Amino acid sequence: MTYKKEGKVNFRQTEGFSGMGNYRFSSSFKCMLLTALMFVPLTHASEQESAQKQIEQAVKGNLEHEINSRAGQQGWRNYKLDTRLNIPSSASHLEHCPVKLTVNASDHNLLPVGNVKRTVSCEHSGMQWRINVTVKSSLTLDVVVAKTGINRDQALTPDSVHLVPRTLTHQQEFYTHVSDVLEKTTTRRIRSGHIITPKTLNAPAMVEVGNQVIISASKDRFSATTKGIALEKGNKGEQITVQNVSSGKTIQATVIGHNKVQTQF
Repeated sequence: MTYKKEGKVNFRQTEGFSGMGNYRFSSSFKCMLLTALMFVPLTHASEQESAQKQIEQAVKGNLEHEINSRAGQQGWRNYKLDTRLNIPSSASHLEHCPVKLTVNASDHNLLPVGNVKRTVSCEHSGMQWRINVTVKSSLTLDVVVAKTGINRDQALTPDSVHLVPRTLTHQQEFYTHVSDVLEKTTTRRIRSGHIITPKTLNAPAMVEVGNQVIISASKDRFSATTKGIALEKGNKGEQITVQNVSSGKTIQATVIGHNKVQTQF
C-alpha cells in the first residue's frame, strides 16, 4: 500500500511537472508569434511612409525650384510659396524608389499657383511606377497695386501705383516693379487696391502725336530718309499721318519702329 501510494504521488508529480513545462513553452511561443505579427505591419507601414515622404519631398522640391527660377529671372525680392499636397491613397502600395523621382507638370499653368497637377515617376531598371499628385498652392509676394482709383486711358505715375504684398491663389498676371507700368495707359477703370495686370494696360505707342520721326521712302533700288512730325499716334504696322518737315506736305506712312515710319515715292 505504501509503495503504491508513493508511486502514485511520484507519478502525479512527474505528470504535473511535464504539464507545467508544456504551459511555459506554449506561452513563449505565443509571445514570439505576437511579436512577429506586430513587427511585420510596422515594417510595412514604415516602407509606406518612406515612399509617401519621398513623393512629397520630390513634388515640393519641383515647385520650389520653378518658383525660385522665375524669381531669379524677374527679380522678385520677397516671396513665399505655400503648398498643400493631396497624395492618392494608392501611394501606400508603392515601394521606396531607389533613384531620384522624376516630376513633370501635367497642367498648363504659367506658375505653380492655385490648382497644380504633377506626375511623379520612379524610373529604375528594377522598379517602375507612376502616380498623379494634386497640389493647392499660393504665392505671396510684392506686386504693383493701384494706390488710388485710376480712370480709363489714364497714364500711370508713381503717385497712382505702389508695391503691396499680396497672396495669389489662382493663375493671374502681375507686375513686381513699378517702373514696368509707368507711362502706360489703362484700358479700363481700376479701383484702388486692385492688382495691375497687363490686360488692364495699353503699351505706349511707338509714335506719339508731335514726335519727330524719321521717314524712310523707297522705290525699286532707290531709298531716302527725311525728318517729319507725327500728326497721329500709332504702333507698329499702323498707318498714321506725318508732315514732311522739308516740304511741309502731309503723307500717310506706316509705323515700323520707335519714331520711325515708312512710305513709298
